[in-house]
Amino acid sequence: NIENCNAAGIDTGVYFFTEAISEKEAIEEADYVLENIRGYQVDLPIVIDVEESASSDSRPKDLTQEERTKIVLAFCDRIKEAGHEVMIYGNTKSMMIMMDMEQLEGYDKWFAYYKYPLRFPYKMRMWQYTAKGEVDGIKGGVDMNIAFY
Repeated sequence: NIENCNAAGIDTGVYFFTEAISEKEAIEEADYVLENIRGYQVDLPIVIDVEESASSDSRPKDLTQEERTKIVLAFCDRIKEAGHEVMIYGNTKSMMIMMDMEQLEGYDKWFAYYKYPLRFPYKMRMWQYTAKGEVDGIKGGVDMNIAFY
């Protein structure tokens, strides 16, 4: 996908669902992302998805808020040190319960919330407002987002 986007001149970003259970693993995940984008044009942020997994055997399911926050900071710091923009993606539970948002104020947020009015007490850069959007050529619901640039 990134090769085709780069060839077509489409701005490209990267999205990564974390399964890290330590700061060390978060840095390894960030390094994995950086290795896989080497040589490509990445114009948009590298995004870490911090939502709760639907799997009952998810590795990070028992992390405390403080542990998860440190993991997210480790990932974000590594991506930023490499010269890329970074963003944190999540929904109400992940943003308001699973992480300490005050410690993450230095990073952009992409918030998934499908009701109106929008309720999010932090600055956000993107809002995912539905998972039921329609796009020609795609069967089924599509996530739709607004970017505040």
